[in-house]
Amino acid sequence: MLGGHDGRDLEPQRDTGNGRRERSKTLTQAAILEAAASVFAARGFEGATIREIAERADVKQPLVVYHFASKEGVWKAAVDRLWERVVVAVRVGSNSAEVADSPDVLRSVLRSFIRVVADEPAWLQILLREASKPGPRLDWLVEHHSRGTYEAGLEFLESAKRLGLLPGLPTRHLFYIMVGALTFVLAIAPEVQRVTGDDVHDGDFLDQHVDTFMSLFVPDGYEATGVEYTGVDVGDDDWSVEDSVLRLSFVPAETGDLVVELAF
Repeated sequence: MLGGHDGRDLEPQRDTGNGRRERSKTLTQAAILEAAASVFAARGFEGATIREIAERADVKQPLVVYHFASKEGVWKAAVDRLWERVVVAVRVGSNSAEVADSPDVLRSVLRSFIRVVADEPAWLQILLREASKPGPRLDWLVEHHSRGTYEAGLEFLESAKRLGLLPGLPTRHLFYIMVGALTFVLAIAPEVQRVTGDDVHDGDFLDQHVDTFMSLFVPDGYEATGVEYTGVDVGDDDWSVEDSVLRLSFVPAETGDLVVELAF
């Protein structure tokens, strides 16, 4: 028997009806959103139906409307939930590196990113569907998620460049090269497995994929010390690939400067 400081017995906390209803509501909404993410990823918005979402969630169809009002409402809530999972995973990765100004922090963030995308395939599938064509859902996606993610990504990459962890290339191009290079194998996972025999969801494969990506910019044992780019804006009508020269400078651990020049 437990006694309080005044000698009275402490009664165990009883589960109130309101508490049970709130937990039931939370579990129902989670089941609906999990099912909705899978359906929207597989069918697209137009092909998805509230009926199929309800069947996958093992709930009655009116409950989906009760909790989320409409198909658009459940789509937005499902996307919010997926995006939150990706953002949280990347934030955890950025905080887990032992040395904040070393390549470990970049590697940790990229590994966290690719792993959560592998664990949440609906995020990438929905993004690729909606980002490929203009429309009201893309407008909503950009306003509520994509622009903020892009701006945070640019800030992170700029910090990495200032620390010498990445070369001083245009940051917006680095951002999309990074996202594309890391996620493309996940977008075509069945094809990769058929061709190479690799399971792209395997943790060792994902880590090696990140390490390979990083080695393209800063080889092992080197520190990026400078980048010189000579060329014209690729948006210029007179631009040609022959006009551009890219010079990357690295410092090997012992032997001095190494300059790699790519001339086109």
